[in-house]
Amino acid sequence: MPDQASIPTAVSPPALTHEFSLPNGLRVILREDHRAPVVACHLCYKVGSAQEPPGQSGMSHALEHLMFEGSSKLDSGQASSLLERLGAMENAYTTQDMTVFHQTLASHYLEVALEIGADMMSSALLPDATFSREIEVIKAERRLRTDSAADTIAHERFQSVAHLMSSYRTPIIGWREDLERLTNAEVRQWYQQWYTPSNATLVVVGDVGLPALKAMVERQFAHLPGGTPVVYKRPRELQAPGERRLLLKLAGATPSLMLGLNVPSLSTGSDVQDIHALRLLAVILAVGLGSRINTNLVRAEQVLISPVISYNAAAVGDTLLEFSARPKPGVSLATLEKKVWAQFQLLTSELVSLPELERARSQFEASLVYARDSIQTQAEQLSEFALTGMPLSLLDSEPTDLRAVTPEHLRQAARRWFVRDQLCVTHLMPKDDHHE
Repeated sequence: MPDQASIPTAVSPPALTHEFSLPNGLRVILREDHRAPVVACHLCYKVGSAQEPPGQSGMSHALEHLMFEGSSKLDSGQASSLLERLGAMENAYTTQDMTVFHQTLASHYLEVALEIGADMMSSALLPDATFSREIEVIKAERRLRTDSAADTIAHERFQSVAHLMSSYRTPIIGWREDLERLTNAEVRQWYQQWYTPSNATLVVVGDVGLPALKAMVERQFAHLPGGTPVVYKRPRELQAPGERRLLLKLAGATPSLMLGLNVPSLSTGSDVQDIHALRLLAVILAVGLGSRINTNLVRAEQVLISPVISYNAAAVGDTLLEFSARPKPGVSLATLEKKVWAQFQLLTSELVSLPELERARSQFEASLVYARDSIQTQAEQLSEFALTGMPLSLLDSEPTDLRAVTPEHLRQAARRWFVRDQLCVTHLMPKDDHHE
């Protein structure tokens, strides 16, 4: 058997990533991936719930629904039917920061998806009758997914308190009261303001070369008027918002704890090492069976179940590191909060061991590698980087950046952000209708 050191290792070179813009302002990003004759096509608009004015929440999500209801070339539902006949998977989604229409289909049908996207961008019909029908669908969606679920109501209200200044406090689906008074005239104005080439980015990942894509994009989009670029202000938070606490008693609720720490994202943080440290701290705390909270509080002390931690480092604005869990029967929420916060605080004083850091780093890097086997995920991440203004090369450099984080970086990030001035706490409890 040959010596291990003599065995060559093959490292895949970064995929070819190209970028160009049309004179009307449309930004186009292509990442070539020729492993299969398939492409992922994402048409992204720089608008989401964070841009919606008070009293008009839910407009971006409502418009996402209405865009499928007819344009100059296609009647209601025809775009989806056509793409389905071509074997495509297609959908759309709205976030706090953007609205995205996406398709995954055979690469030789790519121009069909581009033509549909250009037509929806320039000539969505948005008739009053369709709005009246779809807004009722959206209100029913809210009743089903939010208003009838105590956990979802609690998280919505937690977000509205955790984001003290930031417009991320606005729910994507919209407040119920706003949906009741939303008009089609408002949605039409929102469409005219945001759905223009100058406020859009087209991301294509897959089996297509740059000359072919350029020709298709120019045929379908170059003739569209660019529109007026909208001034986009990043959602920001107060530097030290102060500790905020919320007690919710809701019918049908299961006792739950939610913690949120106001932290920067990659696009708002002054120190990129800080951000990568926060990403790894989240893994160390509560990702996987070997994490601290799973080891110490789930298995050893048996005080909680269902720990979940999240941190969206790719947000356009300042964001949250969120943690939630449910207490075991007989454990109070106050006790659970104390024990969880103690796990956070240990990271401000003790250095994480190198083996523990390597475990977290390997786990995070593995998730990056596996996710990027998917052309859809690559398109999603490039869309996020484009929107936040981060370099597209981050898609390939993240593993290297994470390997530069040291135990001292972790401790300094914890000392800076794991403090009560950045903390929002929510206790969710069942409502006792007999005594309240």
